[in-house]
Amino acid sequence: FIKKQAIQCLRIHHRLKIAGHHDDPISQILDQIPKRRSTSTMKKQYLSTIWPTVCKILAELDAYHH
Repeated sequence: FIKKQAIQCLRIHHRLKIAGHHDDPISQILDQIPKRRSTSTMKKQYLSTIWPTVCKILAELDAYHH
């Protein structure tokens, strides 16, 4: 897989509920992880909801590349 094919094949935008105009949706999610402990309840809830999906996608990508 090349990156663009993997993003399309695994339907990453749809699974992460991100608009399709982002070239790298996983990096976008990872960039949202706060450097320090977040006090925002909404951000904590969002990340705790989306994190299992990110982990699953990363495991699928790892499996395809090995």
